[in-house]
Amino acid sequence: MSEPTSLDRERVAETFAALRASLRAERRRTDAERRAFETFANRVEDVDFAGVAPAGPLDGGVGEGHGATVVSSSHAVAADAPTEAIRHAYEETVMAVSFYEEEYGDDYAESLRAEFGPTVATALTDPGCFGPAAKTALTTAIERAVLERDHLIETCERERESVDAAADTLQPVAAELDGLVWPAPENDPFGALEARWNRLSRLRERCETAATERQSAINERRSRHDLPIEAPDICSYLYEEHDSAYPVLAVCTGLVQRATTLQTAYERAMARY
Repeated sequence: MSEPTSLDRERVAETFAALRASLRAERRRTDAERRAFETFANRVEDVDFAGVAPAGPLDGGVGEGHGATVVSSSHAVAADAPTEAIRHAYEETVMAVSFYEEEYGDDYAESLRAEFGPTVATALTDPGCFGPAAKTALTTAIERAVLERDHLIETCERERESVDAAADTLQPVAAELDGLVWPAPENDPFGALEARWNRLSRLRERCETAATERQSAINERRSRHDLPIEAPDICSYLYEEHDSAYPVLAVCTGLVQRATTLQTAYERAMARY
């Protein structure tokens, strides 16, 4: 009789299939967003800023800027046409991706703040704060948004490689554990029990090695993105819909526990000789 457990080969295979599906979906969404921002950038280039009165400089226009100097109300009407053109372009590109409402669900102003920071968002939603400098700040912000998507796509690809490497190790371990039976000292000679105990030790080592390699991959990505220790890492983002933010490590732990439970049973059986 095989050891009763929920973490059998089928569950392990399902876990890795679900992780790959999450990574494929994230990559598709991210690529769609990147292309949407690139199209938005082209639309912004076509916006006519002629006749727009200059506003103050948008120092640090991306993220935590210092704000723009407000132009007079007589210039606000002239600035209104470009801001409306930019709004239409944004809504028809970035906010038009098929999953936007489900993934974000925010309105135009909220989306601008989230993507480009409060300074650029204010310049694009308040004609009185709009001027030619806003175009430069917006262009810089769009370039940053595209670069962030490029980095996330690269991260998804690296994560897929790490997941595949772990699956190559852990799925055979799960299959072999499924094949091991509870010891029967009345039927099994001591040598057979000892051989199976030793095999379980090697399976545990493979799981522990896989866990170490996986943790190194997680730490390396955290270091590359320069995340503070308290900040959630990419696994928390990619696998937020899964039971664990670190599902591969959870599989490692579960298989080690399985092997340990069987080893304990074999130790008890050997002690009867």
